[in-house]
Amino acid sequence: MATRVLGLRTSRIVSRSSGVRQRAVMGTKYSSLGDTVTVAGAVAAGYALHAMARNFRSGAGPRRSAAQNDEGDFNHALAAEMEAALKHVRQTTSLVAPPTVEDTEEEAADSPAKSKLYTRTGDGGVSSLYNMERREKDDLVFEALGAVDELHAHLGVAAEHAIMVGNGLHDTIRSIQSRLIDVGAAIGTPRETTTSDRKLKRTEFPEHYVLRLERYADALDSQLPPLRNFILAGGGFCAAHLHVARTVCRRSERVVVGLIRSGQTEPSVGKFLNRLSDTLFAAARYAALCEGKGETAYRKDDVDVPDKDE
Repeated sequence: MATRVLGLRTSRIVSRSSGVRQRAVMGTKYSSLGDTVTVAGAVAAGYALHAMARNFRSGAGPRRSAAQNDEGDFNHALAAEMEAALKHVRQTTSLVAPPTVEDTEEEAADSPAKSKLYTRTGDGGVSSLYNMERREKDDLVFEALGAVDELHAHLGVAAEHAIMVGNGLHDTIRSIQSRLIDVGAAIGTPRETTTSDRKLKRTEFPEHYVLRLERYADALDSQLPPLRNFILAGGGFCAAHLHVARTVCRRSERVVVGLIRSGQTEPSVGKFLNRLSDTLFAAARYAALCEGKGETAYRKDDVDVPDKDE
């Protein structure tokens, strides 16, 4: 498997317990960076490739020759970046190699205390909401919470791509992710069964979040060419992931509609998700425009299909 950094084919970075080896760019040589833990080495390798990509964008650092065979300078610079990144990781983190399954099959006397990540209380297919009400995990509330959480995760991918291309959408995407956590809090506190006024007040979802999203969508759309055709999802990695997020947002809204109808969730939550899908569509078009990607219009299939009798 290989990746490309600004057009340069770079073989996959391999992390091993004895150290980190980085495949030489466009070649077969390996450069060893000494012994380091697997996780720290992998993080450092990522930092190094990011730094090299940054240098190439800015014009700094060595470039390949026209014949693409003079790679000594590039490989030396990459190794230097990785060593610097390793030093940074060692100084700023306490990463250690993760345990294997075999290591944890039997609890040793000096094993760490049980993590708070799991409680085992949901193993029977029932879980608690914020109001401490316990419901089956296939309840509509959990279906809605899962869809919103999935949307949040897709936006995280889109935000990382927004950073990489520098289209300016990153901060807004992060803000939307925060509002989705508020959406989850509102969904997870059913209005008809929650008796705590404090929890009801704390998880209210105000209408001004909807108005703020409308203004942002208006601002994005004002910078886009008029839409005259159906377009296909795409336009670069950021735009494509925003389109994926848009479809998950629609699914989230469809689930929430049932909760609103039954009085369990505020109408403002449904309005927000409705507006958000439109906003993500505009954001996807904007991201494609920023990268100079043309929009691909839908085309009807004009191939003649013969009749069954022919």
